[in-house]
Amino acid sequence: MKFIISLFLISIGSYFLQLALPWYSIAIMPFLVGIFLSGKARTAFFSGFLAIALLWGTLSLMIYYQSGGILSIKIAELLGVGSTAILILLTAFSGGLVAGLWGWTGYALRSLFVKRKRAKSGRYNIA
Repeated sequence: MKFIISLFLISIGSYFLQLALPWYSIAIMPFLVGIFLSGKARTAFFSGFLAIALLWGTLSLMIYYQSGGILSIKIAELLGVGSTAILILLTAFSGGLVAGLWGWTGYALRSLFVKRKRAKSGRYNIA
């Protein structure tokens, strides 16, 4: 359930931050969610990655359809990626990677100051 809440908070918060701030403002929300909400490092990374990859992929598709593909074709040719589909996937992946790393960084910062509780278990702990 924390994963779904993290996805929602990161995607909505980052969308509104992007309206007023530069593109790298997408790092703020995954960082904060990584500090305050994430329970594990991989959850912090994947919630940030997935939220922003879906957000940027959706926004790229919207721009593609609104412009009739003219802008995307020109940028794909300029970057030499071949097709607009690859450009949209690269856009989503690069934004997701930035957000995932910042979510992981937020979790790492939290783990510096908050000690995790160790489970009382027997010799063979399967968690």
